[in-house]
Amino acid sequence: MGGRNYGESLQQVFDQLASRNRIYTRTANDMSAAAMLDMLVNGRVELIVEYPNVVQHYSAALNHKVELVSVEISEATEYTGGYIMCSKTEQGKKLAQAYSNAIRLASKDKRYLQAHLRWFDVSSHHQVTALYNQVYNTAF
Repeated sequence: MGGRNYGESLQQVFDQLASRNRIYTRTANDMSAAAMLDMLVNGRVELIVEYPNVVQHYSAALNHKVELVSVEISEATEYTGGYIMCSKTEQGKKLAQAYSNAIRLASKDKRYLQAHLRWFDVSSHHQVTALYNQVYNTAF
C-alpha cells in the first residue's frame, strides 16, 4: 500500500523488488484492502502484504473458495503502533490534540478494546489485549 511505512527492513525488500518491476503498489485513495484481496483470490496478483486480521475481516465478505495462507514476514513486526498525523499548522495541532484526548478517554472504556478485538481472530485476543494494556496503560 503506497504511503504506508512497513519498517526499515521490510521497506528495503520492497524497494529492491520495485526496482525489478516485481511489485505493484496502490494508495489508499484508489485501492482498498478488500479490493486487493479480491484481486488475490481472482489470480490477478500473486500475494499481498497485509495484516492477517484485515484479510480475515474482508475475506468473509468476499465469499470465495480460495484457501488463503498467511506467511510471517521475518522483517516485519507482528503489530505496529501508529500515530495521528496532521499538518504542522495550528489547526492541525489542535486536531491531533483533540484526537489524542478522545482516544485517551475512550481507551479506558472496555468497549473501545472490544471494537479493536472485532478485527482479530479470537485466538489472538489475549495477545492483542496485552498490547492494548501496554499501550494504553490499562488492565483489561
